[in-house]
This record gives sequence, structure tokens and C-alpha cells, in this order.
Amino acid sequence: MWGADPHSVQKAVNVLQNGGIVVFPTDTAYGLGCDFENENAIQRILAVKGRTDTRFTVIAGSREQVLHFFTLNETARQLAQQYWPGPLSIVVNDHAAVRVPDNDIAIALVNAYGRPLIATSANISKRPPHYTLAGAQRELGKQNVDLWIDGGDLPERPASTIVDTQGDTVKVIRHGAITLPQ
Repeated sequence: MWGADPHSVQKAVNVLQNGGIVVFPTDTAYGLGCDFENENAIQRILAVKGRTDTRFTVIAGSREQVLHFFTLNETARQLAQQYWPGPLSIVVNDHAAVRVPDNDIAIALVNAYGRPLIATSANISKRPPHYTLAGAQRELGKQNVDLWIDGGDLPERPASTIVDTQGDTVKVIRHGAITLPQ
């Protein structure tokens, strides 16, 4: 089993720096990820998942890292302060919602890489997420992913809640693990 040890994380960072895709645990399920701006890697993820929608959840290692790469309005900042780390994704542009996961391996990976990562569920599009590495490997095919990080069996949790704060109100795009007060 892989932990957040420096050698394991560095191996994953090397894969990401070379445009690879990685499966890793998050606080909701196993995620499939790459550099959030690497178009070739993003196209590989779309192909592996059988997906055409280019809107993704992106994870960062901290609120500070989010603010380095994205702009959050005051409402988004307040939500981030209250719910991060955790399963709340905040829409930041037409292609991404960002969050800081509550998982040591995911945080160590993103912080060591130094840039946000796409973190879509490690499954074929429209199928249920995987909470074991073996399940993700069976469905996606071991040969389609460059590195698999084993975080053990994860508790079965709902996907992240996705909200859009770009207007005057908080609009829930996807109901998930967090229920926001009305």
C-alpha cells in the first residue's frame, strides 16, 4: 500500500511532470488526475473515461494554492474557509470547479507537485465511483493509467457538492457530501 511517503509522492510527481495520468485516493473516492492545464493528459483522461464533457473538478493542496491559480469572490472565500479541506467544489471558470480534499495522500501529492490537479472519479463516465484501487483498475484497465496509488479501501461517501458563486447567490450544481444551509 502506498502512503504519502516522500519516495512514493516523488514518483507520482515525476509521472505528472511528464504528462502522465495517475489514480489516487481522495476524501470521496478514487480519483483520476493529471496537471489541470496539460491538454494532452486531459485528452487521455477523456478517452479513458469515455467522456466528452471538459468540465472537471480540480484539487489543490491549500486555500493559498487555490488563490495562486484561481480567483475566488468573497462568497467563495467564505465557503472555502468554512468547508475546506472537504468535499465542496467551487466553480472558478467555465471548465473547472476547485476544492481542497481532506485526504493526506491527495494533499501530499498536490503540494509536492506544486500545481492543482484534475481529480475526476476513477471510473467510466456515468458509472459509480470506486472506493478500492482494484475496482478502478478492473474498470479503467491497468494499461490506461501511468501510476496507481493505493490508499486502501475508502469509506463509501457521496461525491463532492459543486456550487457556483459567480452570480449573486450560491447555486448548487451538484448535490453531494455537503448540504449547504438555505
